[in-house]
Amino acid sequence: MNYEEFIEELKEQIQERFLQHIEFVSKMVDITNEKVDGMALKFEGNEGMDITIYPKRLYEKYKAGITMPEIAECFSKEITHALQNQPAMPEITVENAARCVRFSLINKERNKELLEKCPHIDVFDMAGVIRWYISEKESFLVDTNIMHKLQMTREELLMIAKKNTEKQKFICEEMTGLMRGLMLSNGIEKEIVDEMIPMVQSPFYVISTENYFEGSAVMLSNTFLQKVANQLKCDELYIIPSSRHEILVANPNLPLNSQALKDIVMEVHEGSQALKAEDFLSNSVYKYNAKSFTFSICDSKGVSHDGKGNKKDNAKKDSGKGRKL
Repeated sequence: MNYEEFIEELKEQIQERFLQHIEFVSKMVDITNEKVDGMALKFEGNEGMDITIYPKRLYEKYKAGITMPEIAECFSKEITHALQNQPAMPEITVENAARCVRFSLINKERNKELLEKCPHIDVFDMAGVIRWYISEKESFLVDTNIMHKLQMTREELLMIAKKNTEKQKFICEEMTGLMRGLMLSNGIEKEIVDEMIPMVQSPFYVISTENYFEGSAVMLSNTFLQKVANQLKCDELYIIPSSRHEILVANPNLPLNSQALKDIVMEVHEGSQALKAEDFLSNSVYKYNAKSFTFSICDSKGVSHDGKGNKKDNAKKDSGKGRKL
């Protein structure tokens, strides 16, 4: 079955599982880092609660050996759950925006077209876009259309997003302990965990949100980065944006080389099967100065730059040269 035939069969099988008539509308969808084939499912009697699916992802499952009935049955259950639990869309007002908008970090190069349509700030090779959160894991992009509907300026929206991101709750956990905890919580026996991940202190710490979603936005929260620097008893931090959902930090005073860190990041990202395309953020390594509240980016030689072509002397602590975000 080719892709076009798969789509038609998928429509039929999904419709068979619902009493309401479904209108299927094909469209191209801009998601983070990608533009993909999408299909909106408009359910009769559920106006304003469209469900968007991505047929190519389902087609890959089909080619991997999962049968069409299995795909349709599983996906229909997910659609039913989404319809029953989808939060109500908020009224687009300045008052609601003041409570609900926060920053989300995305890769700049892979989202050029998307960035043309929305207010954002540049963060070296990344960009901070504004998302309107309707729950802890559900949000929508604040584009220029929403900005105009709010009758707010770009600067006003960015200021609110910055303020709310500063107030957002983040967590910082030592990497070894975090990985061991996740394995144990998934039912893996302690003896196996001890063998795979010995109780050795890691130089890396993981920072994310409490639900491990969109945690890289912590790079736009000086408030929390200051807490981390105090926790690690250092004036600077190495920062590795490992994905949109978390960053890794390390104390530069430890025996770590920024170029070695950059090589590790590149190898992990290029060979990772776990990192989804839409979750990729950056291959760069950054340095955060907790005294001057500035960032610099480490180049291929391990030299720090402020992102504007100005080099930082890594041998001199707290030089103050960098970029405030």
